Amino acid sequence: MAFIKRFRHSLKYLLAASCLIFTIVLLWLLVGFYLIKKNYNRHFTQLPIQHDVIISRDDHAIPFIQAQSFKDALFGLGFVHAQDRYWQMMMLREAAKGELSAQFGKAFLKHDRMMHTLDLEGVSKKIYLNQSKKTQEKLIAYAAGVNAWVDANNKQWLPLAPESFIFSTRFAPWQPEDSILVQKFMHYTLTNKAEQSLLTMWLMQQLNHAQLSSLIPGLKQPDNQPWPIIKRMTASQTSHSGASNVFAIAGNQTAHQRSMLGSDPHLEWTAPSQWMLVSMIWGNQIVTGGSVPGMPVVIIGRNSDIAWGLTMTGADDQDLNFIRIDPTLKNQGFQSLTERKVRIPIKQAKTYEETVYVTPQGPVVKADLYGFEMADPAYNNLVLQWTGLDEKDKYFDFQWALMSANSRQAVKNALPNLIAPNTNLAIADQFDVEIIMTGQLPNRHPNHPTQGRYPGDFNDLRTHWQGLQPLSKNPLIKYKQGVVANTNNRVTNQPFPNHVTFNWIDRYRIRRVDEMVNINDDPYDLGSMKAFQLDITSYKAKWVNGLLLYHLDKSALSKLQQPLLEQMQLWQGDMVKHRFEPLFYHTWLNAFKKRLFASSEINLENDLDQLNPAFIENLLKDKLIQEQWCGQSCSDMVLQSFNDAFKTLRQRFGDPFTGWQWGRLYQAKHEHPTLGKIPIISLIANIQHAIGGDDDTLAMAKPTHPNQTPIVPQKGAGLRVIVDFSDAPNTIHMVNSTGQSGHLLSKYYKDQNILWRQGEYIIYNPENTTARYISKLEAN
Repeated sequence: MAFIKRFRHSLKYLLAASCLIFTIVLLWLLVGFYLIKKNYNRHFTQLPIQHDVIISRDDHAIPFIQAQSFKDALFGLGFVHAQDRYWQMMMLREAAKGELSAQFGKAFLKHDRMMHTLDLEGVSKKIYLNQSKKTQEKLIAYAAGVNAWVDANNKQWLPLAPESFIFSTRFAPWQPEDSILVQKFMHYTLTNKAEQSLLTMWLMQQLNHAQLSSLIPGLKQPDNQPWPIIKRMTASQTSHSGASNVFAIAGNQTAHQRSMLGSDPHLEWTAPSQWMLVSMIWGNQIVTGGSVPGMPVVIIGRNSDIAWGLTMTGADDQDLNFIRIDPTLKNQGFQSLTERKVRIPIKQAKTYEETVYVTPQGPVVKADLYGFEMADPAYNNLVLQWTGLDEKDKYFDFQWALMSANSRQAVKNALPNLIAPNTNLAIADQFDVEIIMTGQLPNRHPNHPTQGRYPGDFNDLRTHWQGLQPLSKNPLIKYKQGVVANTNNRVTNQPFPNHVTFNWIDRYRIRRVDEMVNINDDPYDLGSMKAFQLDITSYKAKWVNGLLLYHLDKSALSKLQQPLLEQMQLWQGDMVKHRFEPLFYHTWLNAFKKRLFASSEINLENDLDQLNPAFIENLLKDKLIQEQWCGQSCSDMVLQSFNDAFKTLRQRFGDPFTGWQWGRLYQAKHEHPTLGKIPIISLIANIQHAIGGDDDTLAMAKPTHPNQTPIVPQKGAGLRVIVDFSDAPNTIHMVNSTGQSGHLLSKYYKDQNILWRQGEYIIYNPENTTARYISKLEAN
């Protein structure tokens, strides 16, 4: 009885403590909501602008910046970027500088070492100095807007962002060159060609000639010379590279005789999204669309005359070459080396120091930073050539010209400003559409010994780029039945050195587009454009599933497995989250890959598609390739992996198989980069939900580690934009995957996520939108 009394007594205090904590949290949330609303309804005075700027926000807190000049509009853009995404843009800058270890510890040392080696900060400062005075003034105006918001809020009793309170972090003011730095870092995260070249070299040492030829067709082998040996690959190479879709339909193919354009970039899902919706007006120019906080541009969107969207080409914009460095020498061959001392402070640890080297061709990067360990440490140094380091680039001049263009030709006239990155830029006006390739490609020697597909010898002058190719070398992308589209697919068959890339990112999404175009007999409308963006039928799954079934010995299946077999034979590749077929297909395919590579002592399950997306298809179609990888035919392996998958799913989800659901295993995760792994807070900071599709559907949901359970896709369309020129002027359909605000307490932190996952859009017209909040920025 005494025990029960003590338990009841303790329970009473526990309940009281719980009520107190709940009350405190509730008050915290209420105060937070109030302050965020108040922040949107304020007047700010004595600001460094020529004329007053008005910022109005609608029911989704999308800012409409009304200014009289472009510079004042950019000031307003910097202001709202800081207002909604202060922590996000500051952390993006710190990541680009290589200063994460000082904030978060030694887990980020490898990243920081890479950033200090590349010296993106130093490159950005040089690029800034190479800009015209007018361009510098615009970057200064944006930076002033960022800092004006910070200055106006620094004296409040609450921190500038919840993360600042948790990590006790203070950031330096935003500098004009920081926007260039963020743009260069974004480009860095969207290319993986250096890692890809080392991966290729490692496979050249792991596979026999026949296997290598089937996995990487057309690979030029080295000329009987000793080649550095890679001891092991220490990390998967899937961390970088982007993907996207863009669709444009000419007016003569649409129901209303006006053009349409849709664009959805596939970057890593984060909370908040990497994208922020904005609208600006200056003079008689209105621009609306998706921006990235830290960059003073609308990257995807429209103005009154044209609309634009883009995809990455996946160009071979990086090359690596081995260089042997003797510290006692000042010269390597004919090239002089420049030394630079690097010091990286680490939270709660000793400062890391190292010497890095730079050549006129590019910085010297250590192989371990790419996730590879060399057998001979003397070969740990590689010279990186990358278009992203070109100091003559004028990215923002091009983007601003695009935002102000009144015709497709005006955009083309601005192309010489842009060196990197290479994109497929779709442009639509009222009646016509086209896709052009932007940026300049490396000009490689026609007798380049490795063609840049794997590292070469820096002492061989043929491995050095001979500048950049002229824009006239960029390939043209043609119509198909009035539709022009790109899904990071092949756009040219030109041989090296005019090849653009040896490893095209996509093979199957574009085939699905072709399929949808070929079966369409009606004029296109807004619903047609949404159907492209939201489609979750995998052309690859339909094809590869059929090939697996072809090789399957159906007579060897048990009676319990026969009904599942019958359903898989009827399945057409629809990756519906409530269905069992996509779940079984992926479990079966992953089990097959696991068995396929088990005997070769390599693990390519995560990195296979970036080298050859069609490898599994080619394997299952070609008996010769099957002999190389499976011994004879792959039928036994297909049957064994079918049984593996069936057993795995029965153990996890039980019977009957009709209750298995793709969405129970496939959970999209929009993770907060800094708060996402902190217990309890992560429940508020992260957004996770079941999702349909996979990494080969137009509505992409790509996992970083497809063999983990559950599978967590973390890359896809964080932004969807559609422009239909038959709508009222300046109307745009758009949505991002989370919300406008980066503040955890804001109702706008994830309000768009429901719309996004249901395939809905915000129909936005800045001239016909109810202002829920209004802020006035008063000139000094």
